[in-house]
Amino acid sequence: MDQNINFAENRVTKKVEGSYKTKRLLFRCGQALFMLLPIIIGLAVKPLMFMLWTTPVFVLLGLKLGNVLFRRFLDIEYEYAIVAGEIRVSAVYGNIRRVELEQVRFRDMNLIAPYAENKADADASDIVNRIEAASSLSAPNVHFGIYDNAKGEKTVLFFDVNEKMAEQIRRFNPTARVVWTPVDTYSDSRKKK
Repeated sequence: MDQNINFAENRVTKKVEGSYKTKRLLFRCGQALFMLLPIIIGLAVKPLMFMLWTTPVFVLLGLKLGNVLFRRFLDIEYEYAIVAGEIRVSAVYGNIRRVELEQVRFRDMNLIAPYAENKADADASDIVNRIEAASSLSAPNVHFGIYDNAKGEKTVLFFDVNEKMAEQIRRFNPTARVVWTPVDTYSDSRKKK
């Protein structure tokens, strides 16, 4: 018998679009300005001496230290683990820091459905909390679940579904409408790097 019958996991990379794209662009512009700083200061003070020793230092600091300190803004992934009917959603920032976003049982969800076909339900005005843990809301396998959180507030959770997750959702919430199309967002995101 399969030991992993009550377990599924998936990891997707957040697509670069919207405000996330703007943040990445602003970081890269700031990084470039930081590296040009010694040239700008050098032109105002002692041009040659200041630029000779500071330009390499600022370039190295701008590239290395900037990527280490701000990598979490550049690389965001979402990880889903389903264990015995409970989904645990985490955000992974730059492969360095993991933050658990939500943990909820499928049977506690009032509605689980594909986002593309049911946008009106997911975007309802009575929903207090939105947890967007999907690669992109326009991705083909994005589903959402609506439930009441621990505070009793109506919450919607967006997540990408793979085949094994779809099986788990059907098993633990038989009333859920899960449509799975074979698009592997995990391997697609890894091929681009």
